Amino acid sequence: IRWALSHEPEPLTSELAYEFTWEAATDRFLKASSITWREARQREKLGRSKLDERIAWLHYELGKGSKGDKIRKVLGAGPVSNQFKYQIERDAADLFVASTDNDDEGAEASSEDEGEGLPRKFQMS
Repeated sequence: IRWALSHEPEPLTSELAYEFTWEAATDRFLKASSITWREARQREKLGRSKLDERIAWLHYELGKGSKGDKIRKVLGAGPVSNQFKYQIERDAADLFVASTDNDDEGAEASSEDEGEGLPRKFQMS
C-alpha cells in the first residue's frame, strides 16, 4: 500500500483505456450474448427455443402491473420497485392537467404568472 500511495500509476494505453468505456462493454456484452445460426438450429431441434419463448412470456407477465411492483420490491429493487404505481399517478396527473386546461382556456396567462413561467404539467410535479 505504501508503494502504491508513494508512486504515480502508469498512464493507460489507448487500447486499455478503450476497454474501460461503455462502448467496449456493450461490444463485449453483444459478443457474449449472440448465438450463431448453427446454435439457433440446435436449440430449435432440442426444443429450447420454445422454452426460451415461454420464459420470456413468463418474465413479461410477472413484471406487469401491481404484481410486478410487489415482485420487484421483494427482490430488492428499492425505489424503482413502484413503476406501475408511478405510471398510474402520472397518468392521473396528466388527466387532471388536461381537464383543467380545457376548463379555463382563457385564464392561461394568469396561471403562467402563478407558476413562474412553467408549463402547467410541470407545476404539478
